[in-house]
Amino acid sequence: MVNSRLSVLIADDEDLARYTIKILISRNHPDLDVVAEAVNGDEAVRLVNEHNPDLAILDIRMPVLNGLDAARKIRKYNPKTAILILTAYEDFSSAQQAVNTGVNGYLLKPVTPEDFAIRLESIRKWRNCPAALNDTELDEKKRLTWRLERATTNIRAHLSEDLPLDKIAKIAGISPQHLSRLFRNELNTNFVKYITERRMDKACKLLKNTTLGIAEIAERCGYSDANYFAKVFRRNKSLSPGNYRNNIEIKLLPTEES
Repeated sequence: MVNSRLSVLIADDEDLARYTIKILISRNHPDLDVVAEAVNGDEAVRLVNEHNPDLAILDIRMPVLNGLDAARKIRKYNPKTAILILTAYEDFSSAQQAVNTGVNGYLLKPVTPEDFAIRLESIRKWRNCPAALNDTELDEKKRLTWRLERATTNIRAHLSEDLPLDKIAKIAGISPQHLSRLFRNELNTNFVKYITERRMDKACKLLKNTTLGIAEIAERCGYSDANYFAKVFRRNKSLSPGNYRNNIEIKLLPTEES
């Protein structure tokens, strides 16, 4: 029986960033084992050689050796280790060169459980890629993965804006029809549903962590009509935005000591 557990290395020069990812993994992915941590790219390369993890998560900006250069070395000497690059959106355009380093995907900071789960599923598919695939076919899969990453990263960074399929497809450098197929085949969803789910995720965070009014939250999530936003929210979460916030506030109230 194939071992479904995956060993993970996390490389980031910020202690809090590494800790946050470890907490995310421990709470949501008991089948992942963090076997090593690194504070710079050079240490990451050394620890990958030492531990041979299934997955290396590398911050794009690290001292001594940055994430992209570390990824190149890891891919050269440890080709079976999957690589995810951590990046802030302002770094994403410069990270586009990484398509030639063999990275498997990107995680936009701050990393959300939903995004991590999607990337992890892609990693598992990559690891189970049939050995019969030749280099040309593998390169094509990498290119398609890259285009899907560009699309989803742009969507998550611009949820307050209009996001038509043809616009996102142009950014990804692919036809709208092809992009739609990628969403279905790789993410098991459709383009519109993916955007709606990300907007609802953002709305939930704003309802939980801010005191913004419903209309302001609707606008920040890409809905100019607050009533329509409330209807979409209720359809997805089975309660209104106001009731969702009230339920959170009730749960946060201190209980009386017996």
